[in-house]
Amino acid sequence: MSKGICSNPPARIEHVRLPDDMPAQGSMATYDASGKADDNGTVRIISYGVQFIWARFREPVKAGQVATMVVTNLVSRVDGGLVTAACVMDGAATEWNMSTNLPVISDAVVELISVERGMGTGRVVCRNTYDADLYIAAGFAAPISIPGLPPQG
Repeated sequence: MSKGICSNPPARIEHVRLPDDMPAQGSMATYDASGKADDNGTVRIISYGVQFIWARFREPVKAGQVATMVVTNLVSRVDGGLVTAACVMDGAATEWNMSTNLPVISDAVVELISVERGMGTGRVVCRNTYDADLYIAAGFAAPISIPGLPPQG
């Protein structure tokens, strides 16, 4: 029997719902965990050809802790295009700069354990391997449209 990943302190899981309408191409917007526009929210979406979605954990992830971010509502419209439930999704995990509200690369190392995709949902699992608590964000990138599909109206 294989051993699972042990997290000390125990693992944490957070959930966010993406907005029904994603930001227009060439723009950026911030949302709360329920998908409502909120300048102080924990979800930052940047639209430049693909949707770059950053979902920050509400509290710092403790040193050694495994953290999972689950994102739902991955079927959304952008300028008539679609973020479809069946398209390819990429993922990342990184430290978050609270003063700029953007991802940052520093001396800390955030280990990406897995990126998982289901119908209309995605999940990033990561671990804070640094020796201090960190604000961490899970990142998702998904195409905004699939050529040949008609826009939903």
